[in-house]
Amino acid sequence: MNETRVSKCLMTFIVLGCFIGGIAGKLCGELPKKPLEGKPPEKNWGAELNGGQLALKVDQEESDPCTPIVIKLYIRNVGKTPLIFLSSNTYRDTPLVVKDEKGIEMPLTRFGEYILNSTFSMGLRGGELDNDDEEEVTILVNRLYDMTKRGTYSITAKRKVVKRDEKGNPIIVEDKSTGTKSYEMIELTSNTIVVKVRR
Repeated sequence: MNETRVSKCLMTFIVLGCFIGGIAGKLCGELPKKPLEGKPPEKNWGAELNGGQLALKVDQEESDPCTPIVIKLYIRNVGKTPLIFLSSNTYRDTPLVVKDEKGIEMPLTRFGEYILNSTFSMGLRGGELDNDDEEEVTILVNRLYDMTKRGTYSITAKRKVVKRDEKGNPIIVEDKSTGTKSYEMIELTSNTIVVKVRR
C-alpha cells in the first residue's frame, strides 16, 4: 500500500470519527470542556437537630440527560456527645426528595426501585460520629431518580439519627403492646440544592 493510499485511509478514519463523535455529543450531551474554575461551592447546612446537621452540595449545577449528576452529602456532629445512627446501606439511609419545577416528586428509576424498595441488605448496624466530626457520601442522584426531562430540579436529603438526652444518652422507648424496646429516632433535613438538566 503506497503512502498516498495510507494517507487517504487515515483521513477517512479521522473524518468518520469526528462525524460519529458529533452525533454522540448531540445524543448524550457533551462533557464539560474544562474543569470548574475557582473554589467549589461552600456547604450550606440544614437546621441543627439534637447536635446533628446535614448538607448537600453539587459542583456542577447544570447537566445533560446522559451525564451522571453527582452530589455530595455531608453529616456532622456539632453537639458535645457522639451522634448515634443506624445504617443499612448509603442510599436507603439517606433518602432524597427530588422535585421538578412544579413541585412534583420524581419517581425512582428501575435501579432506584431495586436499591431502595427491595428487601436485600436490610441488616442494621450501629455507628457513631464524634463531636466536631464530619462524614461525606457521594450519590449519583439521577441513577436513583428519573431526571431525564429537561428542567430544573430541587433536591433535599434526610437522615434519621438516635435522639439523645441532655447528657448525650440515647433515648429508648418501649412499645407497650409488645414490650419491645427501641431507640427513639429523629430526622435531620439538609439544605435544598437546585440542578438544571438541559438538552
